[in-house]
Amino acid sequence: MFLMNPGEPFHINRETIVRLSYLQPIPSQKITIPPRCGCRPPPDPAGSFPLNSPIPMQARSTFPNTRPGPSPAHATAGGSNPRRNRHAAMPGCRSNLAKPILTAALGMTLPMAEVQGGPESAKAAVTELSPPTRPIQWKVKIGAAFRHLGDIIFQSGSYASPGMLPAFAPVLGAGRVGSVGELGVGPLGAFADRTYLDGFVFMDAQTSNPASFLSGTTAYWGYQANSQVQSGSLCYAGGEYATATAQGNQGASPGDWSSGFEGSSPVVELEGWLPLNDHLSVGGTVGFLFTSADSAHSTSTFRAFRSLSESAYSVTDRFALQGVVPPLAPYSGTFNPPGTAPLIDNIPTERIISNTGNSMPAADFGNRVKESIEIDLYTLSLGPTVRYETNRFVVTGGLGLTINIADWDAAYAERLDQGSMAGSTELRRWQEHNEETEVLPGFYLQGSVGYQLTEACQVSVFGRYDWSKSLSGHVGPSSFSADLGGYTLGGAFTFNF
Repeated sequence: MFLMNPGEPFHINRETIVRLSYLQPIPSQKITIPPRCGCRPPPDPAGSFPLNSPIPMQARSTFPNTRPGPSPAHATAGGSNPRRNRHAAMPGCRSNLAKPILTAALGMTLPMAEVQGGPESAKAAVTELSPPTRPIQWKVKIGAAFRHLGDIIFQSGSYASPGMLPAFAPVLGAGRVGSVGELGVGPLGAFADRTYLDGFVFMDAQTSNPASFLSGTTAYWGYQANSQVQSGSLCYAGGEYATATAQGNQGASPGDWSSGFEGSSPVVELEGWLPLNDHLSVGGTVGFLFTSADSAHSTSTFRAFRSLSESAYSVTDRFALQGVVPPLAPYSGTFNPPGTAPLIDNIPTERIISNTGNSMPAADFGNRVKESIEIDLYTLSLGPTVRYETNRFVVTGGLGLTINIADWDAAYAERLDQGSMAGSTELRRWQEHNEETEVLPGFYLQGSVGYQLTEACQVSVFGRYDWSKSLSGHVGPSSFSADLGGYTLGGAFTFNF
């Protein structure tokens, strides 16, 4: 309040100044109000009057509420009112307080022309001053959040191929020919020189002669053991042969798999706010998030089956003697014998093929692929924000750009195994490793609701959604992609500084 009695202290406190001028609080000052006086020292060169300095007579006339002092003539004549002379001894008067009030309140001096009309004019002058620039408020936010980003998708490859599978070694085929035609026993239904393990039946000069009376027979034959003569027939062992049939199939199955990219994250933000009024502020935010996620998977992308079916056979040719008594063994005829000789047919009466054994080795082949990936994602955010405060509740919203720094490390391992009744055997093994760091741009949208606990501390919850370019890479024959966009939910404390 203004105390206008002459000679009493004049107090201007901080609240008074803020109410009058909307300025920042300044320290209180005390001013001693001088009484009215006709004698004043001249003004300073700037045309303004320092605190507690008297105002000259010439300036007093500009104040409408100022009681006029003695005229110059009166002062020259030396006439004076005793009361006025007593008043003249006082340092100042009420009428001239406008300038000292402004000088004390604002810590400055004003030209005399700006302050006219006494105390009321002084109040108006203070009110008309432009409001000062509001200071920027700096805050730091610290908290924690849960981030659920997109999926990590792996397209699994394989080094294994059918050409890497081993071939089965024949078991029954060892030491045996592969067919009857390779035995040397000749075909059925045609004349031929036939060689057996225990003899022979060749063609002679008359065998293939159609004009011969005994065409189709031969004297050029022989055998080694009397036991070959059985029930009016002569039997020959043609030997053994073996057949083998390989069977197999293979296929590649897709090994694609996916895993979610999520995890906890610290939250650090630096905020700068410029108040527009008592409720609304605008500003900017620089933020930091860190999320780490890892995933691993095991799958099979290649399967194959192989088998080898073997059979062994023995060949026995039987020649009917048709009443001929063969010489005792060992016997060997000639191509053109002198005189008469025992004759037999050149073509076997019967060919007997007997199975002497079978074998069927088989094996399954398959691979096992193990893949793993670890991603460390550093997200830097920068963008404008807006804040609204009312009744201790604070609502903020913002958007901006992000820089995602993705540091990833991927590993690949593959093993090709052969499985059989006897167990499993490892055939091949591969291992690969790859790591890179990529910088991916993006943008975000964020909102929060908070409560002001104290002047310097606020608690809040927030939600955020990020959009970002996808991360992609490869390791060995496999490739992957990761969607770094997704939502974030968290809470934080905000502190002023």
